[in-house]
Amino acid sequence: MSPDTIGLVEEYLKGKSILVVDPSMQFRSIVARFMSTLASSSSKIVTATSLLTAKRAMQVNQPRIIISDFNLHDGSALEMAELLQRYEPNAQNRALIILSAHSDETSIIEAAEEDVDGYLLKPVSLDTMKMYFRKILERKVAPDEYQSLINTGKNAMGLNELEAALKAFERAKEKAQRPALAYYYSGEALRRMRDFDGAQTNYQTGLSIRTNHYKCMMGLVDVSIVKGEDLAAYELLRLASHIFPLSADRLQQAIELSMEHGSTTELDAFYKRYTNLEERPKRLEEALSLALLKRGSQMLKENNPESAVSCFTRMISVSQKDPILIKKIISHCIRHGATDEAQDFLSTFSVDHLGSTEYQAAHYLVFDSVMPLGKSIETGRKLIQKEIYDPDIYRVLIQRTAEAGFHDSAEHLANQAISRYPESREVYQKLLLIKKKKAA
Repeated sequence: MSPDTIGLVEEYLKGKSILVVDPSMQFRSIVARFMSTLASSSSKIVTATSLLTAKRAMQVNQPRIIISDFNLHDGSALEMAELLQRYEPNAQNRALIILSAHSDETSIIEAAEEDVDGYLLKPVSLDTMKMYFRKILERKVAPDEYQSLINTGKNAMGLNELEAALKAFERAKEKAQRPALAYYYSGEALRRMRDFDGAQTNYQTGLSIRTNHYKCMMGLVDVSIVKGEDLAAYELLRLASHIFPLSADRLQQAIELSMEHGSTTELDAFYKRYTNLEERPKRLEEALSLALLKRGSQMLKENNPESAVSCFTRMISVSQKDPILIKKIISHCIRHGATDEAQDFLSTFSVDHLGSTEYQAAHYLVFDSVMPLGKSIETGRKLIQKEIYDPDIYRVLIQRTAEAGFHDSAEHLANQAISRYPESREVYQKLLLIKKKKAA
């Protein structure tokens, strides 16, 4: 490092908060002391022992430099990359350096190119660590020709000068031995130019250069969706979810695509990732809730009530006790003969929702099976007289009214139900048809 560069590195670190994350107190202390010799007095150095404490420290200090062990027992250091990017969108003004004790983790770290700036294998000598850290920071201050061309292309893309950006990325491909990142950004420029085949080719080439390159995988996901290749997009997201911590948006994509293709095999992993997210957007909550509802219903059909209850319990937590979804759970349980489970779920309605249409309908569904026929009909009619309308209330009431032999009344109720819920016409008509056949 030249004296000029040393001064630039100190200037680069000036005022930046630095976070050191490692379960070992001794290692944290060594790294923190070393970083204090590089940084100016205005830099703040904080430490953390786990992913949870690191995220808390990030919220308070908003660091621009993070040095972390890869495996933090409660998660991966890669989970900090998204938060770091939120605090500092400009890659040149942030750095994530990862240390790992396992050589098999290095391929994952390399595949997170641009999100991770470098890695070292433990054990590592202090001198090697010092030299490597300085080298990474020097690249931030004075990027090489390859990175400079990438930066030039990204700046051009920011100005929507896509042809100029593409030229810069094409030149960058010639300046590195493994230019996967240049192929990714070429793909991005072409995608924005609506050359989806060209974009796809660049992403695939990037993946051939660096297996499981995260950005190239996500580029392929986006272009596959545009081209209507949803199954290919899902398979890429599924694979990525086993390697990288998916962002909230990508997790939502994965869940929605899995439901589209009838696959629930990854739902446990998706739920676990959801619970580890710092922020959980409403749309993600809705997507996961519906997926858990579908999986629970499938488990009931397969006569596996324990797994169904597990799915439904998770869904209630994710949806924050959404009364509409709790009522759907109870409806599914009743239809598959899981009356005890239905009654248990009735108690999960919050106090605020005990007067809701959903609760009244769910209560009627649960106790219909134990009420005398006449009492069930009377209860259902009273609910409708109180203008508590629900498709399941009509379904049960039509069925019970027909069972009692009041076919004209059942038909009248069915017509009412169809006028309110035309999408369920076949359900109500089928109820009448079944009862008429039995009566005959």
